[in-house]
Amino acid sequence: MEFLINLYNKLTALSGRVGTKSFVITVRGNALFNAQPLIYSTDAETARFFPMVLKIDPMELAVKFEGFAIAGGKVIGMYKSPLV
Repeated sequence: MEFLINLYNKLTALSGRVGTKSFVITVRGNALFNAQPLIYSTDAETARFFPMVLKIDPMELAVKFEGFAIAGGKVIGMYKSPLV
């Protein structure tokens, strides 16, 4: 977790210095690891991209990505959306 906090801090600092925008989704790669998906964006306008442009809540996207990752990159039986 400390690594992710450092990453978020560096992305925020980079955004402040040069104006970059970042969006990070971190999910578990197997069902044995007990953690919620984590979502980070450098600013509010970046966070609005997914619901406004792609019409999907960022947490919904993260949960779908987590299911995809745990399934080993297979979409069999997963909900089909334009993002998958």
